[in-house]
Amino acid sequence: MSYGKYVLLSIEEHADLIANRKEVDPIGNLLNTPMESDVKLAHIKSHLTNIVNKRLNNNEIEEDDRKKTKHTPMLPQSEETPSFPQNLPSVETAGVEEEKEEEMLNDDVFLPATPITPKIPITIRASTGSRTPRSPKPISGSEAKAELLEHLEKNPQIFRFQDTSSVLYVNDTKIPTFTLNRILNDFSNITPLPGACPNFPLLTQALKQSGFPEKFILNPRRKYPTRSSKLYNDPKKGFRGVSNLLAAARKVDRRITRKEVVAYLHTNNAYTRHFPKARHIQHNPWVATGPDSHHMADLAMLPTLKRYNKGFCYILVVVDVFSRYVFARPLKNKECLTVTTAYEDILHSSWRIPARLYTDKGTEFMGKTFQKFVRSLGICHMNPKNTNVKACYAENAIMRIKNKLEKWFTATDSFEWTRVLSDIVEGLNDTYMDSIGTSPNKVTSNNSQKIWNRLYGTVQSRSPKYKVGDPVRVLLENSPFAKGTRAKWTSEVFKVVKIIEYDIPVYILADVEENEVDGIWYEEEMVLYRKPDVQ
Repeated sequence: MSYGKYVLLSIEEHADLIANRKEVDPIGNLLNTPMESDVKLAHIKSHLTNIVNKRLNNNEIEEDDRKKTKHTPMLPQSEETPSFPQNLPSVETAGVEEEKEEEMLNDDVFLPATPITPKIPITIRASTGSRTPRSPKPISGSEAKAELLEHLEKNPQIFRFQDTSSVLYVNDTKIPTFTLNRILNDFSNITPLPGACPNFPLLTQALKQSGFPEKFILNPRRKYPTRSSKLYNDPKKGFRGVSNLLAAARKVDRRITRKEVVAYLHTNNAYTRHFPKARHIQHNPWVATGPDSHHMADLAMLPTLKRYNKGFCYILVVVDVFSRYVFARPLKNKECLTVTTAYEDILHSSWRIPARLYTDKGTEFMGKTFQKFVRSLGICHMNPKNTNVKACYAENAIMRIKNKLEKWFTATDSFEWTRVLSDIVEGLNDTYMDSIGTSPNKVTSNNSQKIWNRLYGTVQSRSPKYKVGDPVRVLLENSPFAKGTRAKWTSEVFKVVKIIEYDIPVYILADVEENEVDGIWYEEEMVLYRKPDVQ
């Protein structure tokens, strides 16, 4: 307490002043003389403030030391009796000293200084003081690996691994190449595997479905795939191609690769249903060994002009694949007997009997009469699986014939096409064709080798893009919306069951019931689609 310019000190404070006194410090002279001036009072006030601050700093250092030693392992205790401080106040004097310190706190001498914390007992401040919330302890790679291994063992119905080979199976699907330990080290980010791992998304999806906490997956590339879906389905920036999605994804994680973005897009229903269609599909050429080795036949229909041509409304068109030579006969109907008679007339008039004949599966070609006739001549009758190119050379010849007839109809105002059919066909056979380098009429056995080299000598082989077992969507047939914005690919998903490795590989597919689908497909007619739950 202070009375005017005099200060009353407690015993402890007076002892502290004596203990911290320096001989060179003028405070020693002040303590031995009466305090008569304000200068002396200010000096003592400043000195007491420094002592209080020093006490507070020592208390904070002791508290920090206790926090550090709290997490250190316990060392064996010594058998010696611990020594205690000798200058601790007794229980009887504790209350008196607390009252004195409370009076000192209320005294105006200590107003400018930092508030004093009670010295006795020190543990009260440590227990009642406010503590800053601790940040969560980061998960180590070993902890994440242990949690993942424990989760795999607790879910044997989903995850199965053999102790002898350390091969992991997810829903009876083998994760090849990598052992269990390498997979655990990759997911816990201890030793991440470089490059793309195609079967790891299957494991990630299974972990998500089985309720494994994502916080224990430390490798950011194995996190649950939610961000990609949000980025692609964003109306403002989504529904775009690979490059745009990759740029947006790298803003979230710079380590995302283009392969990972492509793999995700092929699990997206909207992307695969509206996949851009190839403008041109290159097909395997029909490789003919020479003239009349392969023929193709088809029917051209002109039913609206029947009354102008004495009942004739069909044209049987036959084309030699090698020389592009065209044969044509008018028909009144497309019955099997009528078609057989017309084809027999073509062969007998030209004596150009093919080794193979390609047609569609129409009844006019698959009837018993036609089949018996071609077998009698030793002709191998075949039906191509690809319905789009079942008789492509014959269909091309039909288009050219109809084009000439339409122009003749416009020029003459007549629809009697039977009068000019033979002349139009003869003109086509005399026309120079760039594909063979001459006209069909001039193709003989003497120049057949030169023509063969021109047709098939520069074909380059391709390696298959898809594998057996790959799930794919197939291109829809041409429709009124083929060039519009509607989905161009089937909602049904098929599976590749066979690959025919021609120069350009073709594929045979099966439906979900494992039934083989009739026809063959090129790579441009398929798009890979992996369902998210079996990715």
